[in-house]
Amino acid sequence: MRTQQDRDRATVRSISLGTVWRALRYPFLLGAMVCIPRIMTAPVYGRFAVFLSVYMLCESFTGLGNVQVFGRFLPVYADDDEDGRRRLLHSMLFYGVLVTLAVVFVAAAGLTWRRPVSFNPFWTIALALVLLLGKVQGTLFAYLYGSNQIGRFSSRDLIRSFSRFVVVLSLFLAFGLYGAIWAFVINEAILVVISAWWTRKVLFARVRLLPWPAIRPYILFGLAFYVPTVLVGMLQRSGGLLIDAYTGLAEEIGYFDLANQFLLLTVSFLGILLATLLPSLTQFQIEGEHERAETWMRHAVVFCTAMAVVALYLLGFLGPHVIPIVGESFNVGRVYGNALLLGMAAFPLLLVHVGSNWAVLQRDARGYITISAVSAVLMIALSHFWIPRYASFGASAASLVAYIVFAALFCFRYWSPMRTMLISLLRVFACGIFPVTARYFTHSVGASIVGFLLALASFVVLLLLTRTVCISDLKQYLASLRHAKDSAPIEPPAAR
Repeated sequence: MRTQQDRDRATVRSISLGTVWRALRYPFLLGAMVCIPRIMTAPVYGRFAVFLSVYMLCESFTGLGNVQVFGRFLPVYADDDEDGRRRLLHSMLFYGVLVTLAVVFVAAAGLTWRRPVSFNPFWTIALALVLLLGKVQGTLFAYLYGSNQIGRFSSRDLIRSFSRFVVVLSLFLAFGLYGAIWAFVINEAILVVISAWWTRKVLFARVRLLPWPAIRPYILFGLAFYVPTVLVGMLQRSGGLLIDAYTGLAEEIGYFDLANQFLLLTVSFLGILLATLLPSLTQFQIEGEHERAETWMRHAVVFCTAMAVVALYLLGFLGPHVIPIVGESFNVGRVYGNALLLGMAAFPLLLVHVGSNWAVLQRDARGYITISAVSAVLMIALSHFWIPRYASFGASAASLVAYIVFAALFCFRYWSPMRTMLISLLRVFACGIFPVTARYFTHSVGASIVGFLLALASFVVLLLLTRTVCISDLKQYLASLRHAKDSAPIEPPAAR
């Protein structure tokens, strides 16, 4: 049986592996954010962004809460219970494909009846294939996640980012927008092959499905988090579609999508670090170590909030000089303004990720559904009033307000564990407020770089002086990685 020391080290390794893999994908993400819009130009990129929005919304409808199901229940199986693990994987894959086929049918009918102005009806076939392949690879990677194979699970986004950058760009240059759309099919096929190879011992064994009474609790658990997944998808991806519906201006969709990509890239990087804790937190919950689970989550929030502050520094100081790289077809002021609004949303979204983790651990699907529904309805209602008047700015402002409300409702519902998370986030955020004021004194590229470095140094000093972060904590985490066989137990830092 694994000791407390082993579990602590495994938790640190999970966080570290997630960090490394997320960091490796950023050169490709940034390359795609610059090169693809620049080559496509704003109007064409706006149409491309509409396809992405439709695809992401449909993908959220195909969810059965795979990551939550495998993260919550797979650790319960004994390590030597290969038959149980195999049957769970085959069953979730079977029902997931059935749900995806239903979504594909409904989406095809809906797009035939009423489609967005910028959506080409011939893209529907590619959309169907992307959704089906995505469901297969998503389920297999979720199995790796539940097995605590965080390195392989986290590598998916690196592989996807690399292949999308190379394949989308290449096929667009060769075949135009149609090529870029079909590149997504190739990307998902690549991930299917890789995930199938990594899970081959379980996947290609004799197919045995769990009987319905046995699989029913897992399906119901996943479906319980199905609705909030759809609603969160609406929050994150409906902005471009709402701009298309209210204004019909493809270039405004492009301005919003570039800024929204910055937010989603930042939050997905940090959110997955919090998500990698879920298997370990589940084990802590099973063993009754609730305080230990809160401690690990609290320190992960401190780290992620600090990273969000650094990302906002990069945007604030260097954004005006970097955004023009995407080309003259993009209005720099509008992209930068949208990015600043949405960049601030990274902080409430961190609390949203924490709240969603607690909702899964507590099996509080009703609260998750209610909170996400209120936030989604608020975002759509505000968009109705603001987008016709402010276009992409209206969509960004509506999203920011909705995310703040989302986080506030989670804090209110889970006040006991979330209170310490909120205090930790606010302490880091307060340390980052003062240095950013130097932005108003930087105008040239050189001055902006110097300002960024000074702000970063000041931020680090404030974190250490206020003991929001302690060097001793960092040394403990590093020691747990370097000396995996050390006999001394690794304790998470004490609460401050």
